[in-house]
Amino acid sequence: MGAQSSSVVRASLVLGLVAILAMNGAAIVRKAARTAPWRIILGEETRGEFLSRLVYNYPAVEFINRALPPASRILFVYGGNAWYFARRSILVDSIFQDYTFRASLRASASAEDLRAGLKRIGITHLLVNRDLVDRGLSDIPPEQGKLLDDFWRRIKTLYRAGSNRVYEI
Repeated sequence: MGAQSSSVVRASLVLGLVAILAMNGAAIVRKAARTAPWRIILGEETRGEFLSRLVYNYPAVEFINRALPPASRILFVYGGNAWYFARRSILVDSIFQDYTFRASLRASASAEDLRAGLKRIGITHLLVNRDLVDRGLSDIPPEQGKLLDDFWRRIKTLYRAGSNRVYEI
């Protein structure tokens, strides 16, 4: 390899590295513009306001932390990653976010059976994203759909914001 081709390879590598750094820098700037972390750093907004802007169901989790009894155990059904902020006992199905709920639904013959089954495993409350539940459970048989509709009507809604709900079992 000659000196000239070696210089071309070196220049190409340097240019490639500069391009990669520029793309990463641009991505960081775009992300910072979207999240606006300086607003919390400068005291222009509170931690709660900041997290409410970035975590779609953070206000529901804050409600759980503030309003539910310390002994509560909450099942997150399509509750996303906001469980991190929960200060109560929770149950989260990490990959398929409806596994426990779906299994309880399948094992139930009525809305009361579903309620009793959840209580049997220690669940006192649900944090549910209803839009995602409706899509995620769209494949259930019609009789289970009717049972689920009846279940939603019978349990008490404690919190509602957008598609997020906190229910008492």
